[in-house]
Amino acid sequence: MPQGYTDPMPSEPFELKTRRGVASVATAEVVRTSRGTRYARAVAICVGGILIGAGTIIIPLVHFVAPWGIPLLSFALAAYVLTLRGRVLAVEGPCPACGETASFGDQGTLSNDPIWVLCPHCKEPLQMTPQVGD
Repeated sequence: MPQGYTDPMPSEPFELKTRRGVASVATAEVVRTSRGTRYARAVAICVGGILIGAGTIIIPLVHFVAPWGIPLLSFALAAYVLTLRGRVLAVEGPCPACGETASFGDQGTLSNDPIWVLCPHCKEPLQMTPQVGD
C-alpha cells in the first residue's frame, strides 16, 4: 500500500446517479489519505514554493515575477492537496439507467467534487459520489 494511506475499505457505499436523478447504490474500494498526511504534503509544498521563489531573486528579469508568483502557486496547489481525501480503486454496482451491473476500474483521486463515468452498457453518464451516512 502506498505510504501515507490508511487501510482500504472495500465495502464503502457509493451512489450512482443519472442526470435525471435516478440513483442506485454501488460498492467501492477506496484508499483514504489521513488528515496528517494531507497537511504534511501541503506544508511541504508551501515551504518548497517559498524556498524556490526566494532562490529566484538573484536571476535577472525573473526576479520581477517569480519571487512572489511561485509561492502563490504553491499555496494554491497546497489548498488543492488538502481537498484530496483518497483514491477510488474500483466501483461496482447496478446502473440506475439500465439496471445492468457496471464495473469501473481506478477512478483516481477522491475529493469534494463528484466523479463522472459512463455506464459501459448503455453509455449513460453517471455521477459517482460517496454515500453519506444517515
